[in-house]
Amino acid sequence: EDSKGIFPGAELKEYMEKFTLWFEKTRPNAIIAVGEFALKLLTGQETLSDLRGYIIPSNISGKHIAKVIATFEPKRLFPEPHHMFTVTMDIKKGIVASGSNEFPEITKSLIPSATPDQFIEYCDWIVESTSGEGVKDIRYPDAEEVLTGVGLDIENTIGSGCHITQFGLGHSGNYAMTINFLNGKSPALSETDELRVWQAIGRVANSKAKFVAHNGGHDLAITWMNNHILFKIDFDTMLAGQLLYPELLKSLKFLCSLCLDVKPWKHVSAEATYNPEDVANTRSLRDVLYNRLKARNLLKIFGKEISQIPVASLFELRGLNIDKEKKSLLLRRYSKYALKLKKLLDKESIKATRKIINYNSPAQVAKFLYEDLGLPVQYKRRKSVKDKRKMTTGKEALITLCQKTTSLVPRLMLKHRKAAKAISTYLDFEIGPQGTIHASFNIGSTVERFKQKDTADSKSLGRWSCS
Repeated sequence: EDSKGIFPGAELKEYMEKFTLWFEKTRPNAIIAVGEFALKLLTGQETLSDLRGYIIPSNISGKHIAKVIATFEPKRLFPEPHHMFTVTMDIKKGIVASGSNEFPEITKSLIPSATPDQFIEYCDWIVESTSGEGVKDIRYPDAEEVLTGVGLDIENTIGSGCHITQFGLGHSGNYAMTINFLNGKSPALSETDELRVWQAIGRVANSKAKFVAHNGGHDLAITWMNNHILFKIDFDTMLAGQLLYPELLKSLKFLCSLCLDVKPWKHVSAEATYNPEDVANTRSLRDVLYNRLKARNLLKIFGKEISQIPVASLFELRGLNIDKEKKSLLLRRYSKYALKLKKLLDKESIKATRKIINYNSPAQVAKFLYEDLGLPVQYKRRKSVKDKRKMTTGKEALITLCQKTTSLVPRLMLKHRKAAKAISTYLDFEIGPQGTIHASFNIGSTVERFKQKDTADSKSLGRWSCS
């Protein structure tokens, strides 16, 4: 094969011809694709991070189509042993899939851009059906499932405002509805219609419905901040996943790949059905995770986790009071300390290279340490012996150099990086007019019960944001 992995070589072509003949003769129901290369050969798709664990149709022959379940290659398990469980679950899914030549039947009714009247009618149906008198109106599919949970998911802008762009509800894994509030930066509804919709959402929030969400603390905080509507989250699939599988990822995409037979959808976020897919799959995931929590006698602990959602959301919304004088004092102190360390590093740099280097440049730091100072070269850990060795100047490399040499430079670099990190992460931030900052708290942390997030993303209010 060529170096870029685009055009197959003669040996690979010959192998694929033999494999295709075997495939057409044997007609397997399911195949495990081990690694991204096998996934590409069997399905024509190559993004393992998006498709791992999902059932995908093969495309190597027009005479037979098999179910392909992609998983990680063995070489990835050595540096990342926690993926062993993931691979085991993928193989189990493949074994189950091999029992039949039929693909999972997916009959979802997804309404991606509901009209105000459609959405309000659906909201009022949820309120009526969960009032305690039973489900009398069965106009929607799987109507009885509304009693065990209503999926909830919102999409919002990132940054100042966190404006809600889409709001989705779904009473079953086969039915979900989304209404759009923004088209880009323009309102999608008239003022009258938007008011009617939010009033209907308020009625749902005050109903007896049991709400299901993934990272429900985010949805609770954003809806309260935007419209003073308060939802009570009865089941959070992210927290359930953390409790059942603390060593694994907590994303909705990952948990669905382990627990459900649904098509992959997270990598096509531009599609109109993205939000209702989120809602429907969250609702389906609830039933699977609930049964697993029950089987492992974890429902009581899970109830305590759920009870912390409004507390964490309140922390996010109210913010933390900051002493401006102490903050300024610490910022000056650490800035002075970091400048002192930089001057010492500059002195060593001029002595060895007759110039000052950029300590934020890994290439310049590597040349300084390993060529100019002659310190033993440190390499990144490889996933395979066939991978090219790459030099590193990271924290672990500097610690190793401190242990193996008497040079002052790696010690100064560690101290300088620590001081710079303290300044950029914890001291050099803007305080709002009310004297507060807002952090995001992650209940599902495996290290601390309440952990401040290190980065801002679409599912947080931001690492630091001023009010």
